[in-house]
Amino acid sequence: MRKEISTENILKLTWPAILSQATIILVGIIDILFIGQVGTVALAAVSMASIVSTTVYNFLDGLKHGTTVMTARFLGAKEKNNISRVLLLSLVTAIVVGVAIMFIAYPLSVGVFNLVDNQSIRFDGIDYLYILTLATPFVMIFFAFTGFFRGLGDTLTPLWVTLVIGVVNAVLDYVLIYGKFGAPVMGVKGAAVASFIAYVVGAIVSLIVIFKSKLSRPYIKLRISVKKIAKEYFTISAEIGAFSGFYYLSLCIFALIFGKLGAIALAVYQITSQVFLVLYLPQKGFSIASSIIVGKLFGAQRKDLVFPGIKKVFKLTFISYTAISIIVFIFAPIIARMFSPNDMEVAGMTIATIRIVCIEQFIAIGYFIPMGALTGAEDTRFLMWEDIIVEYLLLLPLAYFLVLKMGYGILGGYVAFFTRTIVNTIIILIRFYWSTSWLKKKVS
Repeated sequence: MRKEISTENILKLTWPAILSQATIILVGIIDILFIGQVGTVALAAVSMASIVSTTVYNFLDGLKHGTTVMTARFLGAKEKNNISRVLLLSLVTAIVVGVAIMFIAYPLSVGVFNLVDNQSIRFDGIDYLYILTLATPFVMIFFAFTGFFRGLGDTLTPLWVTLVIGVVNAVLDYVLIYGKFGAPVMGVKGAAVASFIAYVVGAIVSLIVIFKSKLSRPYIKLRISVKKIAKEYFTISAEIGAFSGFYYLSLCIFALIFGKLGAIALAVYQITSQVFLVLYLPQKGFSIASSIIVGKLFGAQRKDLVFPGIKKVFKLTFISYTAISIIVFIFAPIIARMFSPNDMEVAGMTIATIRIVCIEQFIAIGYFIPMGALTGAEDTRFLMWEDIIVEYLLLLPLAYFLVLKMGYGILGGYVAFFTRTIVNTIIILIRFYWSTSWLKKKVS
């Protein structure tokens, strides 16, 4: 099992996960660029709909990570039948939950955009969110596929399928939004249809790969009972989903606090958020690798290798992030002016917030890597409650107090953000290194 914690294996698991996340971010940027050409109203409608759909998908993200953790553990334990159960249960759950959400797609869309006064934004937004939500079963199948292959130690195959989805979405955006190659001009609705078709293609490709790949084919057993692992699977998936969903929701509320300051503050936040997503990529990739490695070590009853393995992940994360953050920190003025070439006030504030985030993400390494390890060890309930408490009892109240009540504005918000990261990191490090009850946990 020492091969599992080798530098080669860690990097093999990490870089495809980083590129997959980068592809998803790039697709979002391409969507915004295409829609931005249609007009401000269209961009506002799509931005609001994207926030809602991303929040929903973050709550459903537990399916992906729960599948990864349990597949990795059963692979380490060499329990082939249980791996088959995870695969079947993840696919059935993806379809059932996805179809259930389809039935509430229209009332959800109408309910969200009834909160908007602008009739044009409401009209475009309902169409976009409705069509996008109809794609949920196909998104969920892709989640199940990604989680399963990552659990088997293959993060490269999900990357290729992610790239397929991204390319299909980008091409159809161009064709359907602007009416190219004989297609009708569909505007915002065209962007939603493009995303819908891209996820349908992604789901079909995912299923073909599952049934055709030599890696997954031995685990295809459609008549096997899943009762043995169902309770554990749903518990882990729900807790990870709650962790991911409430984390993203807190960031949305954080953005609303900035919105109270006006357009300049919101612009600074939006630009800084894009930079944050890039800085976040190494931690996310190495965190996924930590989950896979620890899950497999737990299954193989080699808990003695957990700390040496995570120590190595820490080192690799530190090296990779140092290179990225130094570049971003030095070139923060250029990055800020690239996003805001005409408003020097926005650019000036953004330089400071980008540099704060560069330092903040250094500290966050101490959070994300142990968090990934604890996820692999199925310590998900602790992670869920820790995140909810810190986000909603520390970050948001402190941000509201510093930004709006004390009048510290944008910098006050990022002081709250920085403080949240420090507290999160301390708690997770204590849990991981000193309160090792998670390491003694017996898994079925």
